[in-house]
Amino acid sequence: MTDPAPRSPETTPTGQAPPRRRRPLSYANVASTLALVLAVGGGSAYAASQITSRNIKNGTIQTADISKKARKALTGQKGAAGAKGATGATGAAGATGPAGPTGAKGDVGPAGPATGAAGGVLAGSYPNPTLAADAVTPASRAAVPQVRLGISSNGGLLLDGMGLTGIAWTDEQSDAGGIHATNSADIKPTVPGCYLVTAGFQTSIAFTGRVVLQLTVDGQAVAKTTETPDATVGGTPIFRVSTTVCLTSAEIAANDNAIALSTYVKTADNPQIAVGPGTSFAATWLSKQP
Repeated sequence: MTDPAPRSPETTPTGQAPPRRRRPLSYANVASTLALVLAVGGGSAYAASQITSRNIKNGTIQTADISKKARKALTGQKGAAGAKGATGATGAAGATGPAGPTGAKGDVGPAGPATGAAGGVLAGSYPNPTLAADAVTPASRAAVPQVRLGISSNGGLLLDGMGLTGIAWTDEQSDAGGIHATNSADIKPTVPGCYLVTAGFQTSIAFTGRVVLQLTVDGQAVAKTTETPDATVGGTPIFRVSTTVCLTSAEIAANDNAIALSTYVKTADNPQIAVGPGTSFAATWLSKQP
């Protein structure tokens, strides 16, 4: 009997090759295999199909973890503006800034009121001086336009009751301003303004009847009176009339400024009555026109 041939270490007693032992998988084997699968077979699609919301812990996915396209898709339309909020509290004042540069020199302003002591005919101080005592004398005053006229006692003017008769004034007692021409029947003011015009009429004898006195300006009646005697001088009647006459510059320039006195005597006793020495005619400037 021969000895059996020696067995090969790689055979079993039956002559079959023994099974190979599998070596345990290492971490490197797993990592490399997974990388290969992902690279070749579309690992991202596989992972996405296998990972669901159940596999993700709430609150762990951040905005940075998703793509720009996904973030844009999640952005909604712009909403309407909200209501204006309440005004906030006023902040504290800031610190004062530095002074700015000096500006350009301005234009010279108008002269101010006068100051200092007043002199001459003025007393006190400017800007409100007063008139000094006794500063105004008769010589320093301008003449006020005025005139007073009469007729001489033997003027020979006779009134016969035939109608209004103008009187030629022969006795010029005063005339400041040259507003009457001697023997003229008119007073002609040369300064615009208002004048007080008065007239008195006296007869040379007492009589029974009435007298009409009329004042006219440029021929137009401005005052008229019909009277019986209201006073006596030397036993003869005197009648009076007065009014205010205002003249403008235009009226004076146009020579529409003649003031005259006309008289009319009506008596049954004497067909003619001589005018007495108490007859007068006067005009005095009062003021400018209102």
